[in-house]
Amino acid sequence: MIRTLVLDRESRTFTQVTEVDAIGRLCSNASNIVWVDVSDPTSQDFDNLAKEFGFHPLSIEDCRHQHQRPKVEEFPGYYFIVLYEADLSEAGRLHLGELSIFLGQNYLVTVHSQPIRAIQTAERLWRSWTDLAERGTGLLAYLLIDAIVDEYLPLLDTLSDQMDSLEDQIFADFQAEAVEDIFRIKKELLILRRAVTPLRDVFNTLLRREQPLFSRETHTYFQDVFDHLIRVADTIDTLRDMIGSMMDAYLSI
Repeated sequence: MIRTLVLDRESRTFTQVTEVDAIGRLCSNASNIVWVDVSDPTSQDFDNLAKEFGFHPLSIEDCRHQHQRPKVEEFPGYYFIVLYEADLSEAGRLHLGELSIFLGQNYLVTVHSQPIRAIQTAERLWRSWTDLAERGTGLLAYLLIDAIVDEYLPLLDTLSDQMDSLEDQIFADFQAEAVEDIFRIKKELLILRRAVTPLRDVFNTLLRREQPLFSRETHTYFQDVFDHLIRVADTIDTLRDMIGSMMDAYLSI
């Protein structure tokens, strides 16, 4: 399903558009910022994106085939970005939702097969930040990526709490079945590290001084997200060291 939201920077008003054929015309108006969100995409949806935006076949191909490595690739007129939203299920299992982003001068296209919470968060904030509309798609991209990165730390806090409970199971009242949770958390931290660590390369590209898509003011926002990302990566490494020590303690006991 394709959903299009347009912000007119002159009138500071939003318009919901249902006609797919109108996307190209809307993007040709420099005063518009066009956000196209494609959820659970079909083959026809990909064909429509390629037609309306002229996306390179390689980026469309990467978007079609999921489980891409987090990355940013530069194509004529736009950037193609892949990143992952992380969440813990009710059973405490880690779940990653893949999000592909096409970022152009006055448009942003998001493609995902599963619900992405950050989509709603970014839209809500975007509607309330119309006074910064002149900062273009850079602001919208920041709101979206920041919403994803901000969810990493609370998730890591939850995993840390689970590790505290495991310590009690090992040292206070030894339980042999604790080894299953140790291996689960160790695996989840590894998966999360694979989703987070490559994002540093993504931001190194987006923060380049010659980057033409973002204003100098928007760079400041992205630098803040990059700082949060470094903190997340450091926390993951710390927890991985702790879970490794916990496994050693378990085996010793």
